[in-house]
Amino acid sequence: MRVVGALYMTAAAVGALQAKALEPFQCLSMEEMNAALKAEGQRTVFIGDRIGGPTDNRDEAGNVRSWVVTVTSNTDGSRGYYLEGDRPRREVSTKVCVSARLSGVQLFDPRKRLFANPPLVAGDLTRYIFENAQAGREPFLLASDVTGLPPGRIPDSFMVLGNEREQSAFVATWDGDSRMARSLATL
Repeated sequence: MRVVGALYMTAAAVGALQAKALEPFQCLSMEEMNAALKAEGQRTVFIGDRIGGPTDNRDEAGNVRSWVVTVTSNTDGSRGYYLEGDRPRREVSTKVCVSARLSGVQLFDPRKRLFANPPLVAGDLTRYIFENAQAGREPFLLASDVTGLPPGRIPDSFMVLGNEREQSAFVATWDGDSRMARSLATL
């Protein structure tokens, strides 16, 4: 009977998570995060390993540390999340945190030359996307509203740009006030 009671308690806890949208800086176990994302109709649209970081993060052997990052979205792009785990992609993270909540999520086919038909975004951001596309880094994803990342200024846009052939990408935010992009992760 105690086991059954524990199962009901766990189901109730997961039900409470499902009723509420995830918040920036909220951390859950991988199982709880997957349940919460599923309850919101979220799908993974981008996943990779974040290499290094703002500081040189190295493990005990001196290797640059990496951890999984995931971008999710619901089907209409009205809500998504930028998530970071505590382990590389090849391992199961024990803790996953919401680094940012996204809205206005747009996906792009990186095989198409977006700069020939740029998305409807602010002029300076269009120029930034155009310059990256000329260097072979096409936009994969753009979100027009960001809550949570980075610390300090609230960015106007969140984007994933990359080179599909090289299987490399980076995550950046765009701050319209200072007209500056800040790279958050190299994937």
